[in-house]
Amino acid sequence: VGDIVEFGSYPQSEVKDPALLEKLNAQELNWVYFEYYMSNSDDIYGRVGEKSDFMKYADIEFNGTCYRAVTFDKVRGVHIDSQSHYTGNSNGYKINEVYWFKYEPLKWVVLSPNEGFLMSEKLIDSQPFAEVVYEKPHDTSYEAGQTCYFNDKEFKNYANDYETSSIRKWLSDDFYNTTFILSEKNLIKKSKLDNRCTLTGYEEHVYFNGNDTYDDVFLLSYDEVTNSNYGFINSDRGTDEMRIAAGTDYAEIQGLRYDADFGDGIHADWWIRSADSGRSDASEGVSDQGIVGLEYYGYMWMSHMKHIGVRPALKLNME
Repeated sequence: VGDIVEFGSYPQSEVKDPALLEKLNAQELNWVYFEYYMSNSDDIYGRVGEKSDFMKYADIEFNGTCYRAVTFDKVRGVHIDSQSHYTGNSNGYKINEVYWFKYEPLKWVVLSPNEGFLMSEKLIDSQPFAEVVYEKPHDTSYEAGQTCYFNDKEFKNYANDYETSSIRKWLSDDFYNTTFILSEKNLIKKSKLDNRCTLTGYEEHVYFNGNDTYDDVFLLSYDEVTNSNYGFINSDRGTDEMRIAAGTDYAEIQGLRYDADFGDGIHADWWIRSADSGRSDASEGVSDQGIVGLEYYGYMWMSHMKHIGVRPALKLNME
């Protein structure tokens, strides 16, 4: 437990060598849009948005090494609405510039050797739990007078439902196919995940209980990040070095936000998959200080936030 292993490859470190940058910029690029969501609403939550082409990427192989170019003409805001009073976080990256990131072996922390249970060492990206959130005032299926939030226009799935979340789809599609070659995919075990909100330690709320899922890569749960068998402290409120994580350069250009009180490029929030039991638009996370829970000094991880880090986990087939 706690050992570091390498498995898969993902864009991480920014290329800064002038000679290499000149050669990379001279290559012919096939740009692909991320199709991130953006809204022009003045709502501070910026809930409902449409796919936008403000940010794009291009992958190439050069001299036997893979690289990813990224450029954008709008800063990816904290919420869907980049015009809200929550300002976007550029982390020093400028619009209409091309930045290059090197594909490097991903490092994973061993949580359980027997289970082949791994957690990424760093926050490898920054993505919302739910790309879009739809508001349904006074939802009688919850509590009279409550406003509830959903990740679909039909108001079927709450915004913090992991099974139908955009972050689960992103992990299972974009991340999985970008990171692993076929031989590596064959080593990954499909894991049965318990997505009940009771895992957060709060009183059970049937409306926010998620169904079990079977996934190759996934977010950790509340139970897992408070399990001493996996190297964490057996508490959600205690500061835990094992839960504190830095982000990659690539995560920063995607909008990862660090705690301004530290300014060390290490302390950032990251998602877990467990839903909060009291709010339909709130998902659980780990704070920049390694504390687990919905609220920490009044802060909430609302599902549509895009500046929170992604720390994937997986299990290898040990047979």
